[in-house]
Amino acid sequence: LGPHDHTTVYQAILNVSMLDYGLYDQVAFWSATGRQRFRGLEGSIMSHREPTSEAVKVLTFSIPFDQGTLDSIIKAIQSTHSYEEPVIYIMECYATRLNYTLDRDNSNRWWEKSL
Repeated sequence: LGPHDHTTVYQAILNVSMLDYGLYDQVAFWSATGRQRFRGLEGSIMSHREPTSEAVKVLTFSIPFDQGTLDSIIKAIQSTHSYEEPVIYIMECYATRLNYTLDRDNSNRWWEKSL
């Protein structure tokens, strides 16, 4: 995500899906800020500029497998992201979702540890 995109893009995604995960919603992860570098090739809107380097973040989230939701989220990202062509990686994977109500007294859980 570009320097000003994370809030706008995240809200657009939440307008499509609340990013539920077990007993939580709005579940997402932003990576630490990194740097990206690119050079616009002929035909891109950046082709007239020198190579660009800027600070970016990566937003990661999961959704249940549903093609309609995925299509809507991609459209939401494309319509709110500031880049000509945002990078979107889509991976099918399995996720564990613990039933927290059965495991609340587990001494290994962070809420059971003293700070």
